[in-house]
This record gives sequence, structure tokens and C-alpha cells, in this order.
Amino acid sequence: MSLAKLPLIFAAAVGFHITLTAPDVAERGSVVTPNSLERLVGPINVLITRFLKGMTWLVTVAEIAVILSRYVPPHYISPGIASALGKLGNPDASKLTTASVFGSLMFVMSGYIRWECYRTLGRFFTYELSIRDGHKLVTSGPYSVVRHPSYVGIVLSLIGACAMYGTPGSWLRESGILGLPFVSGVAKVWAALMVAAVVCLAIRIPSEDKMMAQSIGKEWEEWAQRVRYRLIPGIY
Repeated sequence: MSLAKLPLIFAAAVGFHITLTAPDVAERGSVVTPNSLERLVGPINVLITRFLKGMTWLVTVAEIAVILSRYVPPHYISPGIASALGKLGNPDASKLTTASVFGSLMFVMSGYIRWECYRTLGRFFTYELSIRDGHKLVTSGPYSVVRHPSYVGIVLSLIGACAMYGTPGSWLRESGILGLPFVSGVAKVWAALMVAAVVCLAIRIPSEDKMMAQSIGKEWEEWAQRVRYRLIPGIY
């Protein structure tokens, strides 16, 4: 059964990697920092995203290795690797559950939405809040549905992480590896950074709308009338 989980684990990691990989970097003179929180986080944003992606890939590789070890004859595994795998828990701890399927789906949807936003905005998509030379309002693709679709991707990845890694039956919970102080600490930092990212985006949305309205004017106001919702159609 655990073999069936392999593509889900890998797809989730790929989706999350895409979600946190911006296609472009804003030019220094074009960056707008609307609040003290972004001024604090901005300089280390690259390090934060590398940490989040790196830890996700590390967990992915570890769980895949544990699953595959069940199907590899012991004499093909060196004592050192066998010892390391033993510390990662019993292969039976990795189970295909409804939560893991849902979590993987959320990660994949997150990556797809973000990729669509990257493709639609092109060079105008940056992590930093910025107005670039020749900046224009893009209203096609996902931006015809809600005003901030890329932020929806971040929220979905947080939901996916909770479902795939934090629910009963997940490998992290069942393997016992979270009982190790270092692993538990890293997991808590990872979760805290993800929650902080969502909070930062929630704070940023009004500032971004205000900045776009001021810089683009009537065209933005007309678009905002057509696309009334920021994140969730019919709700917000």
C-alpha cells in the first residue's frame, strides 16, 4: 500500500517547490515596503524560502527511502544506511490515508495556481511588492477570478502541509521521528514560518490594492469592480 503513496509524496514536494520559487526578482528601486513586518522579513526572505523548500525535500526523500527500504533485500543495503533508515522509523508507519491524498492534492493545486500566476504576470511577478518600469495591469487567467490568486496558492500549501504531515496516520506522526528534539524543533520552526507567511500576505493585501489603485488608477478601479473578491470567490 505504501508504494502507492510514492507519487503523492513526490508530487507534493514538486508542487511546494514551485509555490515558493519566484520567477523574477524586483529591481531595488522599484520595491515598496508597506509595513515594518515586510521591512524585517524582506532581507531574509530568500533564506526562509530555501529553508522551507529544503526541509520539505529532506522529509520527502526520507519518507521515500523508508518506503523503498521495505522492498530492497537487506544484503543490498550497507550497515550505515540500514542504521540511518532504522532511525527513520518502521516502513509501515508510512500509510496511504485520505488525509495524505488530500494534502498532496492541495500541494499540487498550490503549485499549479502559482505557476499560472507566474506565467500570466511574467516579469511583473515578484515576491517583493513593487512597481516596475512599464508596469501594466494584468486581468487575464487567474486574475480574472480573484485579485490575488497567487496568495491562494500559499494558503493551499499550508492546508496541504497540515493534512499531509500533521494529521494522525502521517509518516512524521507515526514514525516517532518527531520525538527527536532536533526534528521536533525544525518542524515547529517550519510550521511557524508557514503560518507567518500567510499572516504577512493577509496584512499585505490591502496595501497592495492601495498601491495598485494609486499607480494605475481608473483601470484598476474598473477591474476591481469586475473582480470583486480578493482570494475566495463569493466570500472574500
